[in-house]
Amino acid sequence: MRKFFCILKQEFKTVAMNKSFIVFTLLGPVFMIGITVFPMVLMKSTQTKNVAVYIVTEDNNFVAALKMRLKNAGIDIVKSSDSKIALDSFVRKGLIYGYVIFPENILTKDTFEFVTKDMADYTIIASLEGALGNYIITRRMINEGIDPSKISTLTSPPVISAVKLTKEGQKVRQDFLASFFTAITFTTLLYMTILIYGQSIGRSVINEKKTKTVEIILSSVKPFTLMLGKITGQAAASLLQYGFWLSLSFFSLKIIGSRFQNLNVPALPHGIYGYLISFYILGFLMYAAVYAALGAASEDENNLQQLAMPVIFLLVLPMISVSAIIMNPNSGFAVFFSLFPFTAPMVMFLRTTISSPPLYQIVLAYALIVLTIFLLFFLAAKIFRIGILMTGKKFNLKDIMLWLRS
Repeated sequence: MRKFFCILKQEFKTVAMNKSFIVFTLLGPVFMIGITVFPMVLMKSTQTKNVAVYIVTEDNNFVAALKMRLKNAGIDIVKSSDSKIALDSFVRKGLIYGYVIFPENILTKDTFEFVTKDMADYTIIASLEGALGNYIITRRMINEGIDPSKISTLTSPPVISAVKLTKEGQKVRQDFLASFFTAITFTTLLYMTILIYGQSIGRSVINEKKTKTVEIILSSVKPFTLMLGKITGQAAASLLQYGFWLSLSFFSLKIIGSRFQNLNVPALPHGIYGYLISFYILGFLMYAAVYAALGAASEDENNLQQLAMPVIFLLVLPMISVSAIIMNPNSGFAVFFSLFPFTAPMVMFLRTTISSPPLYQIVLAYALIVLTIFLLFFLAAKIFRIGILMTGKKFNLKDIMLWLRS
């Protein structure tokens, strides 16, 4: 046991005292907050303001109505009597954002052409459609003899406020974009750290193998003890990093949420940090065992990358499916990959951040991952024991399968 802790301590110091580890630890919260908050800030800052739209019409009441309805949207409506050729010239030169030529009786038309230099901003199109539609509907209803005082009530659309019902029975207001970016941030964090630390273990094994250090170490400890010590040491370093990240991010988001109310920083579900840590530990142990075995079977880092391609695919799969899972977290696809051990740490965690999966599915995911870890450690120990002392040849997956049968 003393030798195991010596290996653990040495591996922890090797990782934690590295300059890149310190830099990555300090910049990690900036990365997480940046991915979560920056897109929302960018969307707020890029909202169109003070855009000039020329309209050609003889109806002064129509112009006044559009001006009033679009004032708060940052769209300046200007009545124009210029020709289409002149207006096209204004648009090409960037003097105006765009223009619309309305026919004499706009109440009989359903489609109007909005001419711009570049692709029209969808927010401007939506604002114009809303104001124009409101005016035309109102005028049509007046022409049918409906009391003008009742029109605003009759044409007022309902507003749906989406709320999420938690397991505790509490209702939490939903903001799709904020929840989307938050889920993406934490899932990306899981993906990056599992991949980075898994590869780190593989490279560590290769370095000791190439420098023949492992031969000296194995003269006093068993291969399994060495493998377990290296994995545990890096796990301890990564948990130190996680603890710093989550603590700083938690307080930073609290400050941002209190100072910038319009950013709609989402209220995270209770227990999300517990899920994050637990799924990270399990995912790390699972992939660390695989990378330790592949590192022992590799001659160099290029050989490791070749052997690890199927592993990387399993890690990337949840990332390329994240949008589909967020849109439908309880689909058969999402449920399957949240229970499949190699994708469960990321997919089940993602589901817990945006929905409330049944408790039995969460427990089953944990159980399947733990069973897979025990199996992988058993198989990895066999590969590690044989491959760690074998040099001078690049092994492939077929060779590794033969080692497992020995």
